[in-house]
Parts: sequence; C-alpha cells; structure tokens
Amino acid sequence: GINAEYGGSTSIPGMPGAFFPDSLILTQSFPPPKEIVTSLINNGYEFIGAGPLDTEDIWFINLGIVKPGTVMHGKCHKIHVTLDSERGPGRLLMEFRDKCNTDKEVFESYKKSKIEAAKHLDDSNPAAYKKAKGGNAVLKELGQKYQINHGSGEPSKK
Repeated sequence: GINAEYGGSTSIPGMPGAFFPDSLILTQSFPPPKEIVTSLINNGYEFIGAGPLDTEDIWFINLGIVKPGTVMHGKCHKIHVTLDSERGPGRLLMEFRDKCNTDKEVFESYKKSKIEAAKHLDDSNPAAYKKAKGGNAVLKELGQKYQINHGSGEPSKK
C-alpha cells in the first residue's frame, strides 16, 4: 500500500519560501513499485533524481499543473516518493513539519536557516540553498534518529 502526506514549507503556516507545494508518497518498498513511477510520468511529472537528504527520497516535478492566469501559474509541484518505514526520509520530513507546526523555537530556528540559505539563491544556486537549509540543527538531529542516508545536497539521478 501507499500513503500520501502534505509536506515542505507550504505545510508550515507562516514559513517563508517559494510557494511550490511538496507532497510525499510513502511506499512499502524501495525502489517504489513501477506502477507509481509510471503513473507519475503519465500524469506529467518528470523524474529529477534522489533528494539531498537521502538517496531513498526520489523526486518528481510537474511544471505544467497550474493553468495560465492563476496565482500559481509558472509554479511547480514536487512529489517525494520514499519508503514508509520507522526510519527514513519520509518520517523525518513529517516529524520535522509537525515540530515546526507545534514548537515555536523549532519554527524560528528553521525560518532563520531558510533566510540565511536563501542568500545562495542570489547566486542562482538552488542546490546550495537546499544544502544550507538542511544544515539546521533539528534536521541534523532527526537525520541521526531516522538513520538518514545523506545525499550530496542536490538532486542526483544516480
């Protein structure tokens, strides 16, 4: 079976960031079943590689889901496909989202990390931005808790 969750900064009210919603598809096996990958591709999503937190967090992006003339035109939707287990990137992302939504100190710490990391966007370096915001102390702690298999800091099609 699979489970779906809403994730990313847009799932944390008041968190700054680009309005690019993230969704999580949590699978019982990794790599994910062929049917999930085929369905995403058939619905306009492009595989962009393993995410920066873990090699078992693969990303698909759809740049064409938003109709012209809407507030979201030109934006995208990213889907993380990851293992639904007691360890791993899916659980880390959900727990971190929940901590940001319930603990003001964690929220403010991540907000500060994102604002500092955004300086990399001035250099047109989104990979450096992702890596810098991932250096947040709470994210690092959760990475150890969930035995994250750290990626390179940028999506990789390995």
